[in-house]
Amino acid sequence: MAHEYLRREYGFMVCSRSDTMGVGIIGYGLMGRRHARVYAESGFCRIAAVSDSSANALTDAAARYQCDVYDDYRRLLTRADIDAVSICLPDSQHFSATREAAMAGKHVLIEKPLSTDIREAAELVKIAHESSATMMVGHLLRFDPRYSALHAAIDRGELGSLVFMSAMRSSPLTGPMRYRGQASLEFHVAIHDVDLMLWCSGDTVVRVNAIGASRILKEINALDVVLATLEFKSGLVASLEAGWVLPESFPSTLDSKLRVVGTSGAAIVDTCNQGLLIASSEGVTLPDTMRWTELGGHAVGVLRDEILHFIACVRQGERPLVAMDDAYEAVAVAYAIQQSLKSGRPEEVAHAQTPSARTPTCSANPRRRA
Repeated sequence: MAHEYLRREYGFMVCSRSDTMGVGIIGYGLMGRRHARVYAESGFCRIAAVSDSSANALTDAAARYQCDVYDDYRRLLTRADIDAVSICLPDSQHFSATREAAMAGKHVLIEKPLSTDIREAAELVKIAHESSATMMVGHLLRFDPRYSALHAAIDRGELGSLVFMSAMRSSPLTGPMRYRGQASLEFHVAIHDVDLMLWCSGDTVVRVNAIGASRILKEINALDVVLATLEFKSGLVASLEAGWVLPESFPSTLDSKLRVVGTSGAAIVDTCNQGLLIASSEGVTLPDTMRWTELGGHAVGVLRDEILHFIACVRQGERPLVAMDDAYEAVAVAYAIQQSLKSGRPEEVAHAQTPSARTPTCSANPRRRA
């Protein structure tokens, strides 16, 4: 059970129902449903309310969690029994809901990206610095043990000084056809690897140059692929490829690879084959065994670990592994990529002007304290 994991890893227990955290889910699509399930199974939270624009979604949430439902998230935010919210709205709608949740004094977990607008992202960082609440952005891959192991190896100096990185991330057409213009490659796909590169390198990107192509998704005014080069402050360089037009027959929901080369070593994270291949009369599939799967009837995987980390940081009053400043930097790079796509020339990255929060970081997997 998730509460046993939290008790063991973070050193606290739920004492009574009054000690549980009331949670609101803002946006009850695929990710909102997953967030709700993890909270409900954690043993530390109860789903107090859900908001969504879909009547069918609200009917499902009410039946599944016996919670109140709203078609306007602002009504949810007035609830005194809601301590924390997950923002699981389309990318371009994150800003208003996050700002209002923070102003209402709620702890906030925001699905990445922080925002699709750099000015909005900067305002949210400022709000976070002025708030006593926990605010975290769900850059999921920081909680993936493969990337975490890479980060640790770089920190130990096993690769020496980093020279270059390359990242590729591609997925089937089902994604952009489902989003129908509500998400962009820069902010929905490429930002995963942007954040990983920033996190693993401990460096900042100063300039980007990007090109894109649109042949398959031209009718919905979306790019098929984005290619970008990134120049870092230290002299490190990186290449980035993000696409989402693999055929629906592709055996995996994701094909991604991150390569890091340093002065004394190299490392590769390849996530396409996650260790399980299933061949049936319907073809060959490579199921997801890391991000979201089940064990003993309970949700497990990287998303679960991310949300449990958020719960732990709320309860301990510590800074999350993904701080708002970090999330801003990822937005700034994605925004520069977007501007380069429009201008056809290299673009400088606008870095945050606000100071970083000083609270200690709550590690991704801290051991119980003495």
